[in-house]
Amino acid sequence: RNNPPKKKQQRRMQQVSPSSLPPPSLSPVIYLGHIPHGFYEQQMNEFFSQFGTVRGVHLARSKRTGGSRGYAFIRFDTPDVASIAADAIDGYLMFGRLLTSRVIPKRQLPRNNRSLLNSIPAAPARSILKRHRDREVAAMASPNRALPKQLRRHDRKIRRAHAAKQNRLQRLGIHYQFTA
Repeated sequence: RNNPPKKKQQRRMQQVSPSSLPPPSLSPVIYLGHIPHGFYEQQMNEFFSQFGTVRGVHLARSKRTGGSRGYAFIRFDTPDVASIAADAIDGYLMFGRLLTSRVIPKRQLPRNNRSLLNSIPAAPARSILKRHRDREVAAMASPNRALPKQLRRHDRKIRRAHAAKQNRLQRLGIHYQFTA
Protein backbone atom coordinates (compact mmCIF):
# COMPACT_ATOMS: atom_id res chain seq x y z
CA ARG A 1 0.00 0.00 0.00
CA ASN A 2 1.57 3.24 -1.17
CA ASN A 3 0.49 6.19 0.92
CA PRO A 4 1.87 9.58 -0.01
CA PRO A 5 4.23 10.99 2.63
CA LYS A 6 2.69 13.27 5.17
CA LYS A 7 3.42 16.98 5.17
CA LYS A 8 5.87 16.80 8.09
CA GLN A 9 7.80 14.00 6.39
CA GLN A 10 7.86 15.98 3.15
CA ARG A 11 9.30 19.02 4.95
CA ARG A 12 11.96 16.88 6.62
CA MET A 13 12.89 15.34 3.27
CA GLN A 14 13.24 18.78 1.72
CA GLN A 15 15.39 19.99 4.60
CA VAL A 16 17.74 17.01 4.37
CA SER A 17 17.96 16.77 0.60
CA PRO A 18 21.48 16.22 -0.72
CA SER A 19 21.52 19.59 -2.47
CA SER A 20 20.97 21.41 0.82
CA LEU A 21 23.78 19.61 2.68
CA PRO A 22 27.24 21.16 2.56
CA PRO A 23 29.82 19.06 0.70
CA PRO A 24 31.84 16.90 3.09
CA SER A 25 35.25 18.33 3.83
CA LEU A 26 37.57 15.75 2.33
CA SER A 27 41.10 15.41 3.54
CA PRO A 28 44.06 14.52 1.37
CA VAL A 29 44.33 11.22 3.26
CA ILE A 30 43.22 7.83 1.98
CA TYR A 31 42.69 4.60 3.92
CA LEU A 32 44.23 1.54 2.30
CA GLY A 33 43.06 -1.86 3.54
CA HIS A 34 43.83 -5.55 2.93
CA ILE A 35 47.50 -4.78 2.36
CA PRO A 36 49.52 -7.89 1.42
CA HIS A 37 52.76 -8.93 3.10
CA GLY A 38 55.75 -7.26 1.42
CA PHE A 39 53.98 -3.99 0.57
CA TYR A 40 55.47 -1.67 3.18
CA GLU A 41 56.12 2.07 3.63
CA GLN A 42 58.85 2.41 1.00
CA GLN A 43 56.94 0.39 -1.60
CA MET A 44 53.75 2.37 -0.91
CA ASN A 45 55.60 5.65 -1.30
CA GLU A 46 57.02 4.57 -4.65
CA PHE A 47 53.72 3.08 -5.88
CA PHE A 48 51.49 6.02 -4.94
CA SER A 49 53.91 8.66 -6.25
CA GLN A 50 52.53 7.88 -9.73
CA PHE A 51 49.35 9.73 -8.70
CA GLY A 52 51.06 12.78 -7.21
CA THR A 53 53.28 13.90 -4.37
CA VAL A 54 53.01 11.63 -1.34
CA ARG A 55 53.34 13.66 1.87
CA GLY A 56 53.28 10.74 4.29
CA VAL A 57 52.63 7.04 4.72
CA HIS A 58 51.60 5.41 7.98
CA LEU A 59 51.42 1.63 7.97
CA ALA A 60 49.71 0.29 11.08
CA ARG A 61 52.02 -2.13 12.87
CA SER A 62 51.70 -4.44 15.86
CA LYS A 63 53.35 -3.07 19.00
CA ARG A 64 54.38 -6.55 20.07
CA THR A 65 55.85 -7.99 16.87
CA GLY A 66 56.28 -4.98 14.61
CA GLY A 67 54.48 -6.78 11.79
CA SER A 68 51.99 -5.08 9.51
CA ARG A 69 48.38 -5.02 10.69
CA GLY A 70 47.12 -4.89 7.09
CA TYR A 71 46.03 -1.27 6.72
CA ALA A 72 47.63 2.12 6.14
CA PHE A 73 46.92 5.82 5.77
CA ILE A 74 48.50 7.76 2.90
CA ARG A 75 48.58 11.58 2.73
CA PHE A 76 48.72 13.40 -0.62
CA ASP A 77 49.08 17.09 -1.52
CA THR A 78 45.43 17.72 -2.30
CA PRO A 79 42.08 15.99 -1.76
CA ASP A 80 41.62 15.76 -5.54
CA VAL A 81 44.74 13.63 -5.94
CA ALA A 82 43.68 11.50 -2.97
CA SER A 83 40.25 10.83 -4.47
CA ILE A 84 41.76 9.88 -7.84
CA ALA A 85 44.22 7.50 -6.16
CA ALA A 86 41.52 5.97 -3.95
CA ASP A 87 39.23 5.37 -6.94
CA ALA A 88 42.04 3.83 -8.97
CA ILE A 89 43.26 1.51 -6.23
CA ASP A 90 39.92 0.36 -4.81
CA GLY A 91 39.52 -3.27 -5.88
CA TYR A 92 43.09 -3.49 -7.22
CA LEU A 93 44.50 -7.03 -7.09
CA MET A 94 47.97 -7.11 -5.54
CA PHE A 95 49.84 -10.27 -4.49
CA GLY A 96 46.56 -12.20 -4.50
CA ARG A 97 44.66 -9.71 -2.31
CA LEU A 98 42.03 -7.15 -3.29
CA LEU A 99 42.98 -3.75 -1.91
CA THR A 100 40.29 -1.49 -0.51
CA SER A 101 40.72 2.26 -0.41
CA ARG A 102 38.67 5.35 0.31
CA VAL A 103 39.23 9.00 1.07
CA ILE A 104 38.93 9.78 4.77
CA PRO A 105 36.89 12.85 5.74
CA LYS A 106 38.81 15.18 8.06
CA ARG A 107 36.51 14.55 10.99
CA GLN A 108 37.04 10.76 10.75
CA LEU A 109 40.83 10.87 10.62
CA PRO A 110 42.20 9.19 13.77
CA ARG A 111 43.84 11.70 16.09
CA ASN A 112 46.97 9.66 16.68
CA ASN A 113 47.64 9.42 12.92
CA ARG A 114 47.39 13.15 12.21
CA SER A 115 50.93 13.92 13.30
CA LEU A 116 52.37 10.66 11.95
CA LEU A 117 51.27 11.47 8.42
CA ASN A 118 53.40 14.59 8.13
CA SER A 119 56.47 12.62 7.09
CA ILE A 120 57.34 9.14 5.98
CA PRO A 121 58.63 7.25 9.04
CA ALA A 122 61.47 4.76 8.95
CA ALA A 123 60.41 1.16 9.34
CA PRO A 124 59.76 0.88 13.09
CA ALA A 125 59.78 -2.90 13.09
CA ARG A 126 63.57 -3.31 12.85
CA SER A 127 64.31 -2.68 16.52
CA ILE A 128 61.40 -4.84 17.66
CA LEU A 129 62.33 -7.73 15.39
CA LYS A 130 66.00 -7.45 16.35
CA ARG A 131 65.09 -7.62 20.04
CA HIS A 132 63.02 -10.81 19.50
CA ARG A 133 65.74 -12.38 17.35
CA ASP A 134 68.40 -11.57 19.97
CA ARG A 135 66.32 -13.22 22.69
CA GLU A 136 65.92 -16.39 20.63
CA VAL A 137 69.64 -16.55 19.78
CA ALA A 138 70.59 -16.02 23.43
CA ALA A 139 68.18 -18.75 24.53
CA MET A 140 69.63 -21.20 22.01
CA ALA A 141 73.29 -20.37 22.77
CA SER A 142 73.14 -20.44 26.56
CA PRO A 143 72.90 -23.95 28.03
CA ASN A 144 71.97 -22.54 31.45
CA ARG A 145 68.90 -20.68 30.20
CA ALA A 146 65.77 -22.74 29.76
CA LEU A 147 64.48 -22.82 26.21
CA PRO A 148 61.07 -21.37 25.59
CA LYS A 149 58.25 -23.82 26.13
CA GLN A 150 57.40 -24.17 22.44
CA LEU A 151 60.99 -24.93 21.47
CA ARG A 152 61.30 -27.58 24.19
CA ARG A 153 58.03 -29.18 23.07
CA HIS A 154 59.16 -29.16 19.42
CA ASP A 155 62.53 -30.66 20.34
CA ARG A 156 60.86 -33.41 22.37
CA LYS A 157 58.54 -34.23 19.45
CA ILE A 158 61.46 -34.54 17.02
CA ARG A 159 63.43 -36.75 19.42
CA ARG A 160 60.43 -39.09 19.82
CA ALA A 161 60.01 -39.32 16.05
CA HIS A 162 63.70 -40.14 15.61
CA ALA A 163 63.52 -42.79 18.35
CA ALA A 164 60.46 -44.37 16.71
CA LYS A 165 62.23 -44.48 13.33
CA GLN A 166 65.33 -45.92 14.96
CA ASN A 167 63.28 -48.69 16.63
CA ARG A 168 61.49 -49.49 13.39
CA LEU A 169 64.80 -49.80 11.53
CA GLN A 170 66.23 -51.98 14.33
CA ARG A 171 63.28 -54.39 14.00
CA LEU A 172 63.91 -54.61 10.26
CA GLY A 173 67.55 -55.49 10.89
CA ILE A 174 68.97 -52.19 9.66
CA HIS A 175 71.64 -50.65 11.88
CA TYR A 176 71.72 -46.91 11.15
CA GLN A 177 72.36 -43.95 13.44
CA PHE A 178 70.62 -40.63 12.87
CA THR A 179 72.67 -37.47 13.36
CA ALA A 180 70.38 -34.88 14.81
